[in-house]
Amino acid sequence: MKKILGAVLFVLSAQFGFAAEVKPGLWEMEFDAQGMGPEAQAAMKQMESMPPAQRKQMEAMMAQMGVSMGAKAGSVRFCITPEQAKANDVPVQDDGDCKNKVLSRSEKSMKVEFKCPDTQGTATVSFLSSTLYETKIDAKTTEGGQQRNIQQTLKSKWVKASCGG
Repeated sequence: MKKILGAVLFVLSAQFGFAAEVKPGLWEMEFDAQGMGPEAQAAMKQMESMPPAQRKQMEAMMAQMGVSMGAKAGSVRFCITPEQAKANDVPVQDDGDCKNKVLSRSEKSMKVEFKCPDTQGTATVSFLSSTLYETKIDAKTTEGGQQRNIQQTLKSKWVKASCGG
């Protein structure tokens, strides 16, 4: 469970840079835990029902990766600074365990290969506007010696200009 959620959070927080210009500010990414398998779904439910102190600790860990819980279940929030938007760059989780490589890049899309321990795959990002983009993930993971496929569509939308509050 932790491996799958970690790999998905890596993809969520990395964002791999942008091919098209996006607005700086607070962004929210929505995802469906169904595509991550039963263990990840259980982890999401567990996080929703955590005692306040434990949830705060989990949120602090996520904040170190540049993400926070979104306004609704199955979403995370992250900030893109004006400098990052201008440079087509965003924070990347750098824990040393996950690596990514841009395979192709155009004005409207980008394809990235990612490799984490026991999980690897591709993410295809489609830039729909300066305030909306979609990421399709196709990955394979190994859990308990068995290989599973993960297919997930993530929708990211701009929330507001200020990252605070």
